Amino acid sequence: LVLLAMVGGGLFAAKYYFLDQRWDADVKPMAAEVETVRGLQFDHAVAVSEVEGTEYAEKLVRATVGFAADDPQVELSGWRALGLLNGKADLATLGLAGIGDAPAFYDPGSETIYVVRDLPADLRRFALQRALALALLDQEYGWGGRAADQSPAVQRGMRALYDADALAVASALLDDTERANVLLQQS
Repeated sequence: LVLLAMVGGGLFAAKYYFLDQRWDADVKPMAAEVETVRGLQFDHAVAVSEVEGTEYAEKLVRATVGFAADDPQVELSGWRALGLLNGKADLATLGLAGIGDAPAFYDPGSETIYVVRDLPADLRRFALQRALALALLDQEYGWGGRAADQSPAVQRGMRALYDADALAVASALLDDTERANVLLQQS
C-alpha cells in the first residue's frame, strides 16, 4: 500500500512539474491579478504566443470573425452585398484595422493567447490581462466550446458578451496613469 502511494505521488509530481503547461514568468503575475479581480481560478496555464503584426492580423480576423469555410472569400460575399467590401479581401489588411482595439486575443479553439510582438509595456499588460480574463471565463464557463457549434453570428455575439466582461476586468486593473497611456498607445 505504501509503495502504491509512493508511485501515485511520483506520477502526480511528474505530471504537475513536467507535463502540465506552466505560465511564462511575465504572464504569471498578470494571471494572478485577473483571478483576484474576477474571483475565479485558472484550471491550467494558457499558452501565450507573440507574433509579428501581419501574421497576428490574419489570426485575429480568422478567430474573431468566425470564418467557417476554408475560403473566406465566400463568406465575405455577404460583406460585399452590404457595401462594406469591394473586390478581393486580404485578411491581414482587414485584421490590421483591428489591432488598435485588440492587440492581444484569446483563441478558444487552440487555448492560446496571441499578442502582437513589441507592444509598449502598458498596452501589452492591458491587452494580455483582457485576453487572460477571456481565457479564464472560457475555462470557468466553457463559452468557447459552446460557441464552436453555433453560427458565425452567434459565435460573435458570445465572444462579445464574454469579451465585455474581460474588458471590465482589465480596465479595473488600470490606474489613472496606465489608463491614459493605454488610450494614447491604442490610437
